[in-house]
Amino acid sequence: YSIVAIPCARDCAKRKEVIMTMQQLSEAGQKLQLSLIKKGVKKIKPMEIGFALDVSRSYMDEHQDGTTQLLVDALVPWGEVFDPDHKMDVCTFSNEERNMVHHKTHPLTVASSDGYVKRHIINCQGYGGGTDFAPVLSHLRKIFGQVPEPKQWNGPKLCEHFLTIAPPKYPALALVVTDGVNNDKVATRMTLRDAQQRGEQIYFLFIAVRRGKEAFEFLHQIAKEFDNTGLVIIDLHELKVLVSQGVEALNDRLLGAELVTWLSV
Repeated sequence: YSIVAIPCARDCAKRKEVIMTMQQLSEAGQKLQLSLIKKGVKKIKPMEIGFALDVSRSYMDEHQDGTTQLLVDALVPWGEVFDPDHKMDVCTFSNEERNMVHHKTHPLTVASSDGYVKRHIINCQGYGGGTDFAPVLSHLRKIFGQVPEPKQWNGPKLCEHFLTIAPPKYPALALVVTDGVNNDKVATRMTLRDAQQRGEQIYFLFIAVRRGKEAFEFLHQIAKEFDNTGLVIIDLHELKVLVSQGVEALNDRLLGAELVTWLSV
């Protein structure tokens, strides 16, 4: 059988390598691993997994009718298989930085996924606002250690210094679920360009859920423009069909050629 070497939680006093066999993964986790092998990902490398969820007004129906929960349930195995802590950090976003929320105490895991949207997403801060991508993309870069944090200290003068930090131990994959047109196109481009120019090991996969004939023109543009950005568009009806067919069908849609190449490096 196949094995995956995944380090234990970051706050362990003494880090050890935990070997997870296929039998130790959930059934959905096993299916994701098999999908990766079929796509040509021969070795599964540990990486941080982030889940960013649009909570703008236009996406409220999907949260209320259970569509988002279906997607959450289908994506949980990504954290289980890839993440050193077998979880996904969850951020919600609408418009403006103040409405971007990192749900630090409620990571998404196999154990916590049931009813997650109802318990933690619906009516969260920023729920029902507009749509800005840049704040959540910037925050994901920070929480995964891709960019230095500013530090202040008292000396002869109050100074601000950007720490020089070592590269992060793990690369990161951010799954960004949205349904709408954002209002901060310039800022989003600047954020993605900065991450790419700095050589940050983070890949942003936008998962756009379409109800009608939305073209997602801007998402197409940035996916083509930046090597660190991908796009998968799934019609609302198609999403429900894919989930009903099992997680393998959705995994096949998400595992595009560019992402597979990035996962294989």
